[in-house]
Amino acid sequence: MRASLRQGLTRWLLPSLFIALTIGAISSYLVAQYAAALAYDEALMAAAEDFALGVHAAPDGLHFALTSQGAAILANDARDHIYFAVRTKSGQLIGGDSNLQMAPVVRLDHGGSILTRVDGIPVHALSMQFDQFLEPVVITVAETLNKRGDMTRSVVLFLLLPAFLALVLAGLLVWFAVGRGLAPLESLKSHIEARSARDLSPIALTSVPDEVRLLVQSFNQLLRRLEESAQAQQNFIADVAHQLRTPLAGVQALAELLPTLGPVEGKATLERLRATAARAIRLANQLLLLSRSNQDLIKPSIEPLDLKSLVEEVADDWVHRAIALDIDFGFELAQAEVLGDAFLLREMMDNVVDNALRYSGRGKTVTVTTRLEHDEAIFCVEDAGPGIPPEYRERVLGRFFRMPESSGEGSGLGLAIVAEILSLHGGRVEIAQSRLGGALIRLCLPRLPSSAATGA
Repeated sequence: MRASLRQGLTRWLLPSLFIALTIGAISSYLVAQYAAALAYDEALMAAAEDFALGVHAAPDGLHFALTSQGAAILANDARDHIYFAVRTKSGQLIGGDSNLQMAPVVRLDHGGSILTRVDGIPVHALSMQFDQFLEPVVITVAETLNKRGDMTRSVVLFLLLPAFLALVLAGLLVWFAVGRGLAPLESLKSHIEARSARDLSPIALTSVPDEVRLLVQSFNQLLRRLEESAQAQQNFIADVAHQLRTPLAGVQALAELLPTLGPVEGKATLERLRATAARAIRLANQLLLLSRSNQDLIKPSIEPLDLKSLVEEVADDWVHRAIALDIDFGFELAQAEVLGDAFLLREMMDNVVDNALRYSGRGKTVTVTTRLEHDEAIFCVEDAGPGIPPEYRERVLGRFFRMPESSGEGSGLGLAIVAEILSLHGGRVEIAQSRLGGALIRLCLPRLPSSAATGA
């Protein structure tokens, strides 16, 4: 399900507003209830004082007679029933309701009724002590809960209803305010949707809100990388077309010439045709490998490998190619374990060896070495050919570069492929003069950690 930023913000803000308004309503309700309880308790204390006027002393003790004020209290309250009981401090009932138990005694400046029951009816009751008689008198007054209930319902109505209306209004305001706040994002979305697929120029940051500026900057970086990748792809296609044009044109010319030649010339031309076709095939394979090894397009399949074992897998093919060229091909192999892609590493080594075989010349020597040096695994190829002058050792790692007056028929891609594959594996290449007088190509890869080797 697609997520909406507007709906998401509203879902967060509305519950927050509801909680805040609910807390405010509850707080107001509790404050109002407390104030009302104080008022009702003061009325109960006033009633107790009025009932105290009916207490008088006689020779045989204290007596109680309902006064006009007390009778008015009992008669004038239409909503609630008033209970009272007049007792001595020792608990002897003088007048009133015998079922009303004595409540905690309060002072005039500190009221506080309790919730109790009279004949099963819930009431709020309090007691007051009067000391102006022969002995202290305690008057308990209680009142049913109708007026208090009415007050509670009124407070709930007058507090929660406005709170609910405020919540609805706040929800509408939040919805429109969030929509207004997200208007720049809608404008940015429309701007991006209106762009052509070929338009990879960065988005202007002048009208971008600060909250999404970093996101747009990251998007601009992605556009820049896509533009660079597209440009590199166009350059690569142009280079491919340029490099393949010559051998393919040669194949076509020789194929057209072949039917017009005699047996002897035709045989020589056929050999040239085969060589030109082989060159085109090798060039196409190298271009495909170069594309596959591009680190922006693939991730190598990493596994523990031994360079010595990889060399041994392809050594027979190298030896046969060396014999055909009358080259003394030798090995100095020791274990050199790495983490890498077996296919890419074999192609990397094959390109270095192929260069050495092509440029050494007949009767020369080529030596392949694998070993460990400190934290690196080394694959090294030395030849007795013309070598690579220092001024060209960086340039030969670029695509389609061939040294001036080069006698080989290479495409200038071999060492470029080597550099790409080494970059994928975190390795490096060193080019120097070999002990045999020619070129020394030294490929250095990170050594397999001992823990990984043990696990493997």
